[in-house]
Amino acid sequence: MTQGFRDGVKGNYREQLAAVQAAFEEQYDGGTGGEDARVRCPLCIDRTGKEDLRGCLSVNLDNGFYNCFKCEAKGRLEGYSEWDYRDREPVVDRPVMKLPYDFVPLIKDYEHSILYRASALYAFSRVRDWQTIQDIGVGLAGGRLMVPVRNNGQHLGHVARSIPGQVPAYLPDTKYVYPKGFKREHLLFNEDALDVPRSEYLMGEHKGLPVVVVEGVFDALPHWPLAVACLGKPTHAQERILERCQRPVVVMLDGDAWELGKSLAQRLFKLGIEASWVKLPPGQDPGNYDIKVMRRVLTTAAGKPGQGFLIRTDDT
Repeated sequence: MTQGFRDGVKGNYREQLAAVQAAFEEQYDGGTGGEDARVRCPLCIDRTGKEDLRGCLSVNLDNGFYNCFKCEAKGRLEGYSEWDYRDREPVVDRPVMKLPYDFVPLIKDYEHSILYRASALYAFSRVRDWQTIQDIGVGLAGGRLMVPVRNNGQHLGHVARSIPGQVPAYLPDTKYVYPKGFKREHLLFNEDALDVPRSEYLMGEHKGLPVVVVEGVFDALPHWPLAVACLGKPTHAQERILERCQRPVVVMLDGDAWELGKSLAQRLFKLGIEASWVKLPPGQDPGNYDIKVMRRVLTTAAGKPGQGFLIRTDDT
């Protein structure tokens, strides 16, 4: 029978605590989302007889408490309150990729094409501007709509989305597909938006518009070129990237994740970034609202850094 944590199979509590601390220091790379980091538990092999290969040890990044879902080890890292995880540079591996061999760029003429009509109309329904579609390089590949993820001119991957009602029978019915090796937790879609000089916020073409942070790439496209997408829930590595933004930042996650967006905006604000957040109703995402309405909301929110802005269900 497995013994209790403080009477572990091998080593006393102090030794096991040191093992957990060493594992966290070695494995944590700044790329975990939410408030918890997941690493491989060094205690599982002794407590259960099986090595942890899946990262079952969860460490709360706010207070240092840890819990293993496999061997049930619990405790708190020593001196954690004195250690700011933000000081650690994340280990970033962002390989340059190639476009799929069957990639076809979308153009406006495809609205009248029997082969590409459904794809072209769906892309336009999400973006509402053909010039933006072509500037971003939206296209088709593998029977899906594909949005390239490029930063500083380098192709780092793509987001492939199934087209409603158009998924071939031979393809898995998965809404979003990402290429193998795509490190989306370590990058943002359209990171170039973060480097737009603040002077352009004050007097440029997009005067008064902030950089908006959203979850999905299709929520970012209508706000091009001043939107970045986390390609999911934001991670700590992405938070580090956002710190270099020169314009005000408005975090606008989906309605079910507004508290996560608020927390992100507040952390950025404490670092001196003019950050605020927008709360959407439950079940809603930024793509459900008219772009003109959203721009008014974003402009208002950008003028109130450190605060939140509520969108009601009838704000369409």
